[in-house]
Amino acid sequence: MLDFLDGAHHAFTTVLVDLPQPSAASPIEKFPREATGTCNYLITLKRANAMGDPLLQSGGYYNFKFIRSSLEDKTGNPWRLAFFKENTTYARGNTDVVKNPTTNSSWL
Repeated sequence: MLDFLDGAHHAFTTVLVDLPQPSAASPIEKFPREATGTCNYLITLKRANAMGDPLLQSGGYYNFKFIRSSLEDKTGNPWRLAFFKENTTYARGNTDVVKNPTTNSSWL
């Protein structure tokens, strides 16, 4: 999707993961099965030959849900992404930046 762009920058900040907390009704689990999280994002995309402004910028936050797998990967990390949602809070610039010049289609 990004092959026709001259540049793309994605910055993810303020990553917060919320693990379940123990309570009288829910005793502490040694290995929680699920966790949720959020992070802020900033994206800048550039295509010099776009009609008009060559930049498109947006920002917002992502919501995540993680599940613990019984299988670990090569790094030993058992967590897997189960849910991902983008929440755009602002966008500015030229939406033609993400229009594919060959197919004239866009993901926006």
